[in-house]
Amino acid sequence: MIYTIGHQANYDQALQGMAAAGQQLYKVGRTADYPGGYAFQTAEDAQRRIAEAYPDRHFAVYEVDADWERDTYPAANGWWHHLKEDRPIIGRKENTMDDPEEEGTMTYVCDLCGREIDEAEAYIDEGVLCPDCHLNSLEDKGK
Repeated sequence: MIYTIGHQANYDQALQGMAAAGQQLYKVGRTADYPGGYAFQTAEDAQRRIAEAYPDRHFAVYEVDADWERDTYPAANGWWHHLKEDRPIIGRKENTMDDPEEEGTMTYVCDLCGREIDEAEAYIDEGVLCPDCHLNSLEDKGK
């Protein structure tokens, strides 16, 4: 098992929705224009990255069904790794939950570009996409 990070409200909602549908949620791996989702060997490393890059943005640590040596590769621009291929997200790691978000409109973070978007703009399926990344993914599938 390895670890990843994600926006807590987005990931928790997606995990619950997929489980209710009898499906598995996956962390995105490498594509032609995306290096693959964050991958960390320990929950502590994942928590470190949250503190470095996403403080006060309601991120949490998630367990991923993957092998560190086989399923990840070093990032070109940091100390972390990326996923080579899509891998199942098992669930949120206990004791890493950020404070719950305030009531009201939910803010999401695009899994591909990291842009913050509001609930009305988010495309939620096996992850969260902003409108631009969603359109790009549709164009890629049409090729």
